[in-house]
Amino acid sequence: MHILLGLHLDGERSWKKRHALGHLELGPSGFLSQLEQYLGLSANRSSKLQRVILFRHILAELDDGKRFYSKTMRVDQLGAASALLGWRDELYLCGWSGTFERESASPRLRDMMAIEEALKDRGFPPGNGERLLAVSAALDRLRTPVSSLTLVEQLERYPLRWREVIRKLPYTLADHFSGVQAPEGSRLAVLQERILSGRLPSPGERWQDDGSVVLLSADTALEAAYLTAGVLEGGYSDLLLMLGGERSLLDDVLSSRGLPRQAIGDGAAGRPVMQLLVLSLRLHARPLDVFALQEFLMLPSHLNPLPDGLGWCLAAAVSVAPGIGGERWCRALSGYVKENGLEQQDVERQLAAWLEVVSPAEAALRVLRFFERKVDMVAEPELKNAFTAGLEQVGGFIDAMTALEEQGVERLSDAELRHLLLAAEERVQRRPLSVRQAGSVPDAGHPGAICEPFSHVLWWWAAAPPPHQGMTWSAGERQFLEGEGVALPTRDEQRRWYAEELFRPVLAATERVTVVLPSKGEEMHPVCTEIFLLFPDMVSSGTVLGITGGTPGSIPVEYRGLADKRACWKLCAPLPKAARPFSATSLELLLSDPASWVMQHLLLLRPSGVQGISDGPRLYGQLSHRLVQRLCQKLERGGADDGMDEWFAQEFSHLVAHEGALLLMPGRGGEYQKLRYRLKSAVDALLPVLLQFGASRVESEYYMKGGIGSEELAGIADLLLFDAAGRPLVIDMKWGGAEQRRKSLDAGRHVQLLVYASLVFQEKGRWPDLAYYILSKGEMLVPHAPAASASPEKLWERLQMTYEYRVSRLAAGELCSALNSDAGECDGDLPEQALLPLPRESRFNPYRYLHGW
Repeated sequence: MHILLGLHLDGERSWKKRHALGHLELGPSGFLSQLEQYLGLSANRSSKLQRVILFRHILAELDDGKRFYSKTMRVDQLGAASALLGWRDELYLCGWSGTFERESASPRLRDMMAIEEALKDRGFPPGNGERLLAVSAALDRLRTPVSSLTLVEQLERYPLRWREVIRKLPYTLADHFSGVQAPEGSRLAVLQERILSGRLPSPGERWQDDGSVVLLSADTALEAAYLTAGVLEGGYSDLLLMLGGERSLLDDVLSSRGLPRQAIGDGAAGRPVMQLLVLSLRLHARPLDVFALQEFLMLPSHLNPLPDGLGWCLAAAVSVAPGIGGERWCRALSGYVKENGLEQQDVERQLAAWLEVVSPAEAALRVLRFFERKVDMVAEPELKNAFTAGLEQVGGFIDAMTALEEQGVERLSDAELRHLLLAAEERVQRRPLSVRQAGSVPDAGHPGAICEPFSHVLWWWAAAPPPHQGMTWSAGERQFLEGEGVALPTRDEQRRWYAEELFRPVLAATERVTVVLPSKGEEMHPVCTEIFLLFPDMVSSGTVLGITGGTPGSIPVEYRGLADKRACWKLCAPLPKAARPFSATSLELLLSDPASWVMQHLLLLRPSGVQGISDGPRLYGQLSHRLVQRLCQKLERGGADDGMDEWFAQEFSHLVAHEGALLLMPGRGGEYQKLRYRLKSAVDALLPVLLQFGASRVESEYYMKGGIGSEELAGIADLLLFDAAGRPLVIDMKWGGAEQRRKSLDAGRHVQLLVYASLVFQEKGRWPDLAYYILSKGEMLVPHAPAASASPEKLWERLQMTYEYRVSRLAAGELCSALNSDAGECDGDLPEQALLPLPRESRFNPYRYLHGW
């Protein structure tokens, strides 16, 4: 049996395909299991999570509050156990036998010794170091079928226990990367020489594109993936694919181009099926995690445990009013039930089953039953594979919870739950989402996994690697351990070995290395820095542009620039009629910016309703409107101002819990109290005004219908009040923007208020007084003794004139863009008496980039 052993070969497929029996390429874990099988030492091994849980129990028993790990144990017992178990296993790998001949001055080493004493006679599952001790002892008596052992790295790179085992086997070193592989004189040879010796090119030496070093760049990861697929379509017979980030995207693009799948991915955590358990646990915590709620509701349909379509329906409500059980939530739920002909109680029961507060164990059991049903129901292999992976994840989590419960653990912190989830995901980390297909090329997920040279190395997404980890033990502790026979690598050795692995993809190429750069904003790999240092005119000569002339199979596309900015667009076809009546907001948009109005109300180009969650001033405004609405309902029922403090406290708490739950999440306490103070002040200032008019003469959220020109007009006034003489008053409530509202009143350009005034007149026959109420400041803004020409009636006449002008321009096929007024004249024939809203900042317009570039 011929074995190729590399420190990073576990789970890799980075060697050339060959027709050979009796050859194995293995990493440390695989080779250790193979040796145990040869020597009769095989056994059912405990998982890492099982060992961590058992180790945690020992740490908890020994923890008297004075151990070096005591403070960490109070926060995250599983995290502390995992870290300390890793230290223990490393010590065994590096030569520790479980005892110290001398007493250490280090509290950490003394505590580690105490832990080891407590583990004796407990049947604690051995780590790799202890297993290697048993293998080494067995090799003194028994033979194995290993006829040759080839090492990818030098023997000194391996821990002491491994070195002891390797020396008892017939081993050699595969010295592939100590010299220049590329042809002499090529740019690749210069780069390899620079990496190996640090030599800089001679002064004046210029870049000559001989094709041996190629850099590919793209604006997006998707474009870079298509460039990479184009390289693979070249049909190279001896190519290695070095994998960086964005692996799943690359595999999807390869499949879309008809290339074999590599069955690569970015790990189990990124799979939707892995998210159901995580989100379920986050949902059952309190205060409510609104972000987890929205993510749960938006899970893909095949994975969403709620009835089809319900999740997205409720997610749209949560994005506006973050919480469960608020007015929008109930309205969305009722609409879904009515539209689908379902029973309200049945749907509410299904919702409660997933959203009610239960223990983590109960939440996990619920997910387990869901996956069990899915595995039995689905027939598609990919879905069955995905649900089986989810079943394994939940099973591992439940097993861990059961083991902890048996140890007397009653409650887990958030950090400990996260640790359990990560450990459970490791059970399915290597289960691919797809099957590796015939014709796929060798690939390496770690630079150190490259075990032989290749003619062409294609380095996908060469982003900066994770930083090198520091030393666990202090200088004094290392000196003590060295005296006890523990051979820990020095800092210089670790740095040298780390650097050797970083550049191995370049050193493995014999003819060409192609490096795909990450997108702008992501830090590049050090090899890119070396390339730019050696060949600075690669950038100036345009070499970093992708592949000139396209890739094999690509289709040339004629370049067409984005539309230029224009003040006025001439349409080639008449516009359709708006399907809905004008509102105060849409009419204001038509008057101020017809192009944006057409995009929003005729073309129906709108941002997604679940892009984000309402927060900041938008959320404050919604909550304040709802609070004032409830205040009016209280007054209508006969409630006076007595007991207002108690009423406000109850209503505010209830409203935030159901429609503003973001403010209850960790870190938002100060914001919550500030909003509470502001709203209390706003209600206290508004209440005397409402009491003055009387409850029977106050209408909140009052819906009105009317018309403008030949079109329907509708609106909802925040507050409509009538005095004793029947004279109406319209109050439009705004959270902020006091200065802008004051300017619009002074200039007679308060369009939304004028729309409400017209609707009141059309319905009641009297023109109302108008006011803005700024909730954040508790200020009432009213026009100052308007002249006859600035009365609501006269201003409405001017507004109608402006409306007729806009409609006539649209009928003529002319579309004015207020955002592009600097690009030319658009409203040259605008009537002198036209009434336009005050201009708003373009950054608030979601259509600004569609107006021209």
